[in-house]
Amino acid sequence: MSFLIVPSVSAQSENSGKQLSKSLIESKNPNKTWDQFSDSEKNAVKNFAEPAKDKIQELQEKDVDKGELTKEIKKLPKDLQTAIYVSLTAVNEEVTDEISSISILSNSYNVSHILTFQGVWGNTLAKFTHNIVWYSNGTSVTSGTTSVIPSTPGLGWSYDGLIRNVQNTYSSGYNSDVQGKFSYDISSYNVQNWYPRSQIVGYPDGSYNYTSYN
Repeated sequence: MSFLIVPSVSAQSENSGKQLSKSLIESKNPNKTWDQFSDSEKNAVKNFAEPAKDKIQELQEKDVDKGELTKEIKKLPKDLQTAIYVSLTAVNEEVTDEISSISILSNSYNVSHILTFQGVWGNTLAKFTHNIVWYSNGTSVTSGTTSVIPSTPGLGWSYDGLIRNVQNTYSSGYNSDVQGKFSYDISSYNVQNWYPRSQIVGYPDGSYNYTSYN
């Protein structure tokens, strides 16, 4: 008499989560791959990656460079390595704007355009904040300034600087067009680059438009 051993539902789910995680971190376009996953497949990835959260926190507290970080991760069990890599893979770009301040008396206006690159839990891995301040006499823009604030809370992510930085002041508006470069490369096969580009135009009446480019 022979018996058929059927894997448990939890074991099947874990195996599915592992395979989906591998396909995600090996994808040339993780964002697109993630969007193609069903809700149940996304949950399987999250469940598989869950054990990585504590280890990522531990590695962040060590504050080592990328070379040492790669060595530390390679010492871990293969499944935990995969869980860490998928946890640090960006799968979504979120765009928001924020009015910092408006001064009617001095006719100055301040607005930020914020782009974030997020992981499978919606956690922020990299963030690019583009801020402009512009001045107006009520009918024309007289001047403006630009600042960029990058941040990389995601383990293994780094900011490599601006690759586009263009500003123009016209009577009709202040235009600022910037693009940064971020990178993630703590494993040989899982390399991601992010090039957030943000353009903001501020007008004499304090209104503004912003555009992000993928």
